[in-house]
Amino acid sequence: MNPFPPRITISSLLNPVKSYQCGCGREFRRKGNYTMHLAAVHIKEKLLGCPTCQRPFFRRKDLNRHQASVHTDEAPYMCGCGKAFKRNDSLTKHQRACYYATSVIGSDVIILLG
Repeated sequence: MNPFPPRITISSLLNPVKSYQCGCGREFRRKGNYTMHLAAVHIKEKLLGCPTCQRPFFRRKDLNRHQASVHTDEAPYMCGCGKAFKRNDSLTKHQRACYYATSVIGSDVIILLG
């Protein structure tokens, strides 16, 4: 059971009914979100291409993540055991299983034993 109540926004108060329904069953309050869903999921429209490998992406954040993790040798996310990762989500997944995993938050060091 979620201890936090659902987030109430001005948008949800002004438009409480989801008014844009897709044929796949998804509903959207905003036309822009519905349009983006159609283009990305059903039309498979890819607007951005990677300049290095030409792999297509719909969202700029996906293209940026791809470029940082595939086309660079940087691995800025470091575990306390010494392993380095190109992406934060890869580090987080590793830390769940790593006995020596540490995470630095501000100036505090927390040791995760898992």
